[in-house]
Amino acid sequence: IRAHPGYCKGQSIVLYVCYAGEGVPSFAQTLANDLNSMVYAVNGFIEIEYQTGRVSLSKPNGLKVEWKIFQPIGPNFKTFVRESYQKIIKNDPCLR
Repeated sequence: IRAHPGYCKGQSIVLYVCYAGEGVPSFAQTLANDLNSMVYAVNGFIEIEYQTGRVSLSKPNGLKVEWKIFQPIGPNFKTFVRESYQKIIKNDPCLR
């Protein structure tokens, strides 16, 4: 993606890839972190009709398929979570 001449650093990415938005961490989340960009991906099958460009989503057994938005989580995010957790522990008498 970085090598593509049309790519601009930080732009949002839409992945037309089956199951790119499923898993922990998902491929989409890993890409969002790596590119420091928002990434849109589905958690199921995605089909694109060649002639019309129509996009359809599906999953076995009729389970819900949806587009998901993945925001980058960088090194500062881990610090934020740790500091927030420490504040909660410090201020909640039940957790001390």
